[in-house]
Amino acid sequence: MSSNNFLPPRGFRDIQSTEAQRRQEVIQIARQLAESFGFLPIETPTVEYRSILMGKYGQEADKLIFDFTDRGGRQVALRYDQTVPLARYVNRFRPALPFKRYQIQPSFRAEKPQKGRYREFVQIDFDIVGDASDISDAEILWLTAALFDKLGLSVTVYYNSRQLLYSLFQEAGVPQNEYLRVAQIIDKLDKIAVDEVQSQLQEMGLRVSVIKKLWQLFKKARPTAELEKTIALVQPGVKAKFLFSPYLVRGLDYYTGLIFEVKTSNQNVSLAGGGRYDKLIRQGSDYLPAVGVGIGLDRLVEVLQEKEKKAADLEMVVLVLDEKVFDYAFKVVDILRRKGKKVLIYPDASKALKKGLKYALSLGAKEVIFLGPDEKKGKYLTLKNLATKEERKVEVNFK
Repeated sequence: MSSNNFLPPRGFRDIQSTEAQRRQEVIQIARQLAESFGFLPIETPTVEYRSILMGKYGQEADKLIFDFTDRGGRQVALRYDQTVPLARYVNRFRPALPFKRYQIQPSFRAEKPQKGRYREFVQIDFDIVGDASDISDAEILWLTAALFDKLGLSVTVYYNSRQLLYSLFQEAGVPQNEYLRVAQIIDKLDKIAVDEVQSQLQEMGLRVSVIKKLWQLFKKARPTAELEKTIALVQPGVKAKFLFSPYLVRGLDYYTGLIFEVKTSNQNVSLAGGGRYDKLIRQGSDYLPAVGVGIGLDRLVEVLQEKEKKAADLEMVVLVLDEKVFDYAFKVVDILRRKGKKVLIYPDASKALKKGLKYALSLGAKEVIFLGPDEKKGKYLTLKNLATKEERKVEVNFK
């Protein structure tokens, strides 16, 4: 039987024990932190009626919804995110407001799989429903940044406002009925060059003069007093860096005010995004204001694992080439550890040259130490740099 028969569908994956344990650790930290902020857990079904999800995210996003007809002939769909189901939940149960909820469940999108992005993925969501103040905006930002602090990740929070963005569109002369399309094209700036974005804007029918004016306005844009007040409330309590970005859009249709995106400070990998959505949750003739964030667990764990692997790059792996040399190896390792080195001994002398070397590479080790009878007799070690392949003999001083 071909090994391909054991693969899950494209964009879906098995999660092995080590990664599954890391995911559970992150989820536990997120739960404890959310509850310390007074947030309550909820869960919603994996499958919703198609009519609940469609038309809430924008035309491009709607195309990514997994929808189908069930055996009863009902039009249903897999959960695209946890925000629209939250709106349904609030309408059904009418919780006391403001309602502070967190939710950690899988969502599904029929998009092209890539590194850190899958068709099934788990999101950690924090939301506050029923309060329109900048206090709730600040609390969501604070909770989000605090989670990354707890996980030991250095992040930058890029922020903007849909109201500010649309005011720039209006001043530049973008037709109001094209605001969302223009925003979705600008949202590609972190993936493609400025020239390509401007070409796509021109292809959609936006005049060159309007595009030129818009870019001039972007360069001069500054955060509103309301945005500055919100950020000022958060900054003293967290380590994250906050940067205003007039180009930040957030592609989904339902955002109305504050929008933000969290990226790793060194790798520029997007880990979270959110904002205010005051016209999604409707009760009767009124809308309930809301603000929230979605944090991608899959990508977050990948970044944490890469960070942990880099920490292991400092390790030296000792490959013992003869069982009779282990006593000498332990003496060498003791000296190295006393000097602050992170040293690991591969335990099988019979497989040290093949499997041991492969094992060292898998850990991200920079160097391996070979110890055989000659090294023991001459009181030295053979050190190999795994990047340059250079080998050298180093005398061991046991004093």
